[in-house]
Amino acid sequence: MKSKMPKKLPISKPSQLFYGILLCCSLILPQSCRKESGFPHEDKTASGDNLKEQLIKAGYKEDQIKDFGTYYLVEGDILFRKESEYPVLKAMAEEAKEGVKTEQARADYLISDDIVESITIYIHPSVMVGGATSTNPDNWYYGIIRSMAEWAKIDAKVNFFLANEPSIADITVQDDGGVLPNNVIAAAEYPTSGGSAGYRIMINLDFLSNTTVSDGTKKYNMAHEIGHCLGLRHTNWRTNDIDPAQDIPGTPGSDPNSVMNGGTALNSWVGFSQYDTIAIKTLYPHTAQSKIITYPNLKYSVYQDITSENAYVLLTDDGVMTMTWNAAALNSSTVTIDVLLNKQYLKTMAHNVPNTGSYNLNFSNLFGGLPSPGPAANGSRQLRITSDAQPAIFDITPGFRTVFP
Repeated sequence: MKSKMPKKLPISKPSQLFYGILLCCSLILPQSCRKESGFPHEDKTASGDNLKEQLIKAGYKEDQIKDFGTYYLVEGDILFRKESEYPVLKAMAEEAKEGVKTEQARADYLISDDIVESITIYIHPSVMVGGATSTNPDNWYYGIIRSMAEWAKIDAKVNFFLANEPSIADITVQDDGGVLPNNVIAAAEYPTSGGSAGYRIMINLDFLSNTTVSDGTKKYNMAHEIGHCLGLRHTNWRTNDIDPAQDIPGTPGSDPNSVMNGGTALNSWVGFSQYDTIAIKTLYPHTAQSKIITYPNLKYSVYQDITSENAYVLLTDDGVMTMTWNAAALNSSTVTIDVLLNKQYLKTMAHNVPNTGSYNLNFSNLFGGLPSPGPAANGSRQLRITSDAQPAIFDITPGFRTVFP
């Protein structure tokens, strides 16, 4: 049986919103400040001693590098695997040698435009104990999908697609397999140099010796962890006495209401702060080109706070849908329309299309006779429209699925 939830602890000395390195949400303990943990993306093998030396040269204080067996816990927030090497540390070491103060590792890596509007998330059965609709305390399904919907509501490029198979996932949410310390509730990766989203979120189902975690707290923590996968850093990073992070313009020197404050694992969801919203809109803003297509231009949602709803397009009996767009923005008499499946080019649906602002597309049998099982049936579709006169002008829809009547 799991113990009663402790009282929510106050947040102290919050700071500005920042983005970059991997950090995760945990409980602030009276005698320590071990807040979050996670595995930055590893590249190649190295010895543990060599890694510690690299961390010190990169500017991390030796007394803030703790040995946890197979990994180092750095500044109470970041996990580095001993058997891995992080080339970015070498660049940081050179900057430290020259007295340069920059953002932490990979602080300037964000998700690329071709991924961010259709970030595919797979929820592993290990964090849906008893099934998606189960009341089992180790079922995090609702916390995950509700937090996805909250991020998607923001008027930015960020959008999600819930996958039911791991092969098409950008982010996999799974249990930690006993890796995380007792007081760390979850961990996440940050975006890679190649523009991919942070590829994993791990949940500690034994958090605080099996403390029961409320639905609101699950939602809060998943919103926080997804924020890291998007590239957001802890808002209150200055409390760690570390080198400056990279500012997000338009956010203040402190924000006690930010979902991205570290050390807040026992908080319950009450919504994003004003500056959380500004932060994500600043990192992933819409542009005139990103809003050329007017339909389909749909986002992930959760119906009645229970049912996961990937954006969908209802086709006619014949498998047809009408695509619409802002014709003037393409500056061309004709356009080309392509369909993408799981963010990969699948087929040119039509070319030399008169640029009138609308066109009927036939989806029948395009994915192997939908509805049917397999990646084609479950995957994210996107439409891309390109100006024939100026191919650099194009727009891609957020991910959606197609539904027959």
